[in-house]
Amino acid sequence: MHCWGSNSDGQVNSGGFPGTTKFYTTTAGGKHTCGLCSNCMDDYGIRCWGAPAALALVPAGGFSAISAGKGHTCAINKQNQQLECWGDNSYDQSNAPTGTFLAVAAGGQHTCAIEASPNPGTSQARTSALRPSCRWHARCRGRPC
Repeated sequence: MHCWGSNSDGQVNSGGFPGTTKFYTTTAGGKHTCGLCSNCMDDYGIRCWGAPAALALVPAGGFSAISAGKGHTCAINKQNQQLECWGDNSYDQSNAPTGTFLAVAAGGQHTCAIEASPNPGTSQARTSALRPSCRWHARCRGRPC
């Protein structure tokens, strides 16, 4: 992986990291970078570097998706499809809703995720997959939209 640009908080390269770590995907936030890696302790495990506040309590385990916001990050757990978020929570953007999810997108100070249906393969599942669950400070104030 290659990162470039401002490295004011080590978000581009922190002491040689990511080095030889192999990544499936990566995401860059305001002052931090995270990725899902293949040669971590867990396959599809999370590695983050950069601003210390955005790195607090990075979860262990395997993840299917990850997205970094300005100072927070959210990821979808591969085993149970639940969201796990960490970092800045000034606008409730790291307070993930309960449920199972297919995709996640973190913004500056908000996070949105596409909710999975409890009945896979049904028309309800297709409809549910199109309805996002959004936490946006100006519109929802931390409550699902």
